[in-house]
Amino acid sequence: MKKINKKTTKRVAAIILTAFAACSIMGCSVEKTVTTTETHTDADGNTITTTSTQTTKNGKVKNGTAVIEIEPSEAKELITYEFETFDKVKVAIEENSIIKQEQCDDPEHSDLISKAAEGNIIAPGRDYVYLEDNDYYYVADISRGLITIADKSKTKVEASCDESLDENPGFFETDSWSITYDTNMWYGYVNDEGNTIINYLGECAGTSLIEIAEVDVATAKEAIAMLEEKKGKELTVIDADEGAKYTCNAYAADEVYESGLYIADFYTIYEHNGKVIILDEMVTHDDDDSRAEALANTFLEVKNALVLK
Repeated sequence: MKKINKKTTKRVAAIILTAFAACSIMGCSVEKTVTTTETHTDADGNTITTTSTQTTKNGKVKNGTAVIEIEPSEAKELITYEFETFDKVKVAIEENSIIKQEQCDDPEHSDLISKAAEGNIIAPGRDYVYLEDNDYYYVADISRGLITIADKSKTKVEASCDESLDENPGFFETDSWSITYDTNMWYGYVNDEGNTIINYLGECAGTSLIEIAEVDVATAKEAIAMLEEKKGKELTVIDADEGAKYTCNAYAADEVYESGLYIADFYTIYEHNGKVIILDEMVTHDDDDSRAEALANTFLEVKNALVLK
């Protein structure tokens, strides 16, 4: 079980004190009920309201009931969490990243958990179930009956010191993006230029890989110009969309390097948080169309695993 940072949460409490004295009413008598209310603030800043009811018979108290209601002060301290994922990534959910935290009878099946996160358990835990989707972390705290939602873009994450992330870890992450892949089908590493290379290990005509790079330009158009200069050829831009998370797709004319073999480069270029991220799918093809189609689907699975923060 991972370390959890505990902070005290003030709870709403209601204490009802009841005293009842049975009394028979005989003969002619005069009864009168008097209710008094008192309010004060305790040392913790809670507002306490006391209501007392008294009934008198001929000037004497017959019975009494007192109700004390405690209202919480406005400041609410949040419970924070730290855990390590199956992919050897340390996650620290702190107060600034928590967008919602509330009591729940069954936090693991809370309506607040998105459909994409349901069953997507990312870390070990017995009393705590850690889930995620593209945008949020979810902590189902079964021991406290508490569900917590944290914004991924504001959550601290770092690689575990137990394993280096440059030797086929199955997971890569920067401040801007993260990606996962199957280490049985792919081999990932960081090259000398600082780009992430995920090399395909399955059957193909030659080297086929995905390369992810963050480039020092402001727009996707500048990135296109940079790639054209590097490759020495014009790129064809398609599916340009300024409103989506990606800015455009582009491809270069196939490069034939041997009879019957050619290299296809297909780029997805993202403008994101003031940065430009390029995902290059470089696939070596031959004349086997069925293999080309299978490779396209395999590459698409990894490409769709890229998450922008």
